[in-house]
Amino acid sequence: MFDFKAQLKILPDKPGVYLMKNSLG
Repeated sequence: MFDFKAQLKILPDKPGVYLMKNSLG
């Protein structure tokens, strides 16, 4: 499976990133 947490660390701070974090909990 695609590692969301690893990608979140790489991606810059964006609204989409926060939405993904909220979806993951």
